[in-house]
Amino acid sequence: MTKLEAEKILRDKENVINLRFATIFGFSPKMRMDLMVNDFVYKAVKEGVLVLFDSFAKRTFMHVKDAADCYLFAMDNSDKMRGETYNAGGNHLNFSKLEIAQMIQKHHKFNIIDSDIKDKDLRHFEVNYDKIEKLGFCPQKSIEYGIEEMIKIFSFYEYYSHYRTI
Repeated sequence: MTKLEAEKILRDKENVINLRFATIFGFSPKMRMDLMVNDFVYKAVKEGVLVLFDSFAKRTFMHVKDAADCYLFAMDNSDKMRGETYNAGGNHLNFSKLEIAQMIQKHHKFNIIDSDIKDKDLRHFEVNYDKIEKLGFCPQKSIEYGIEEMIKIFSFYEYYSHYRTI
């Protein structure tokens, strides 16, 4: 079943609000290291180099604290939001891979390699958040806030996994 099919099924249920979250970033106890901003900062700090494939590709992001706030916002506004699907994020948080890398470079010295090799998993899109913003939700944490937070954490935190990608 796809996410869209699940949304269609849930839309008709009482008391359901569908939230389509932007790509999350920022430190958390069970942080996903495969998410772009987290991965980019980790590689910049730990490896000193970041290789970009299709650096023009845009994505949309939201800090993990703002994601939690969005759940609280939905609960507080359930009477207005019930039965609808909302993109959860902010219009001001759409950035390209290169823009993210350059933001990281403002806070930590590392090399960016802008490769000509194509990304096998290219995702290039901008998301519109007008619907949820009209109700009053707007993420408060910037990408740079998350970058600064993770640079501090990664100065002593070592990501561990039973598998490592190559």
